[in-house]
Amino acid sequence: MTESGLHLFMKQVAVDALNEEGFLTFLEPEYPPVDHVRWANYRPDIFGVKRTDETDEYVFVECETRPASSLLTRKKISSITVQRELLREANQRLILAIPAGRLRALDMKLRSRWELWLISSRSGEITRVGRAPSADRGSDLKVDRSSSASDPKRKAEP
Repeated sequence: MTESGLHLFMKQVAVDALNEEGFLTFLEPEYPPVDHVRWANYRPDIFGVKRTDETDEYVFVECETRPASSLLTRKKISSITVQRELLREANQRLILAIPAGRLRALDMKLRSRWELWLISSRSGEITRVGRAPSADRGSDLKVDRSSSASDPKRKAEP
């Protein structure tokens, strides 16, 4: 199935925004392009990584031209695992990019998991809607707090 012009446009807008934030971006990687991230039966539209002195940041972006809550719940985001390196923090973001004006198609419960980007199909302007706070929110992304594979003798952190 070929991608629509709107879908390609939204991906380019999202990539440009992530690059401005300092992320190295990968379009639809079949396999995780970094050692400390794993996923199964999943392929994000965009994967981004940014390393600072003390933190690794990972971003998973899904661009949906016709967003539907049922479609998003079928995505295998629960298969994503991030293994934190020793003495480094690991932060992850899930971003759902949708056309401006399509927000009402989504169940707002998704806001507890996804940061929403509403992209104008005319100007490419992004309106960012952060994740909603939720006391019972469990992350869909797993962070393995054990030591990295490069140090197998080190015990896992609690």
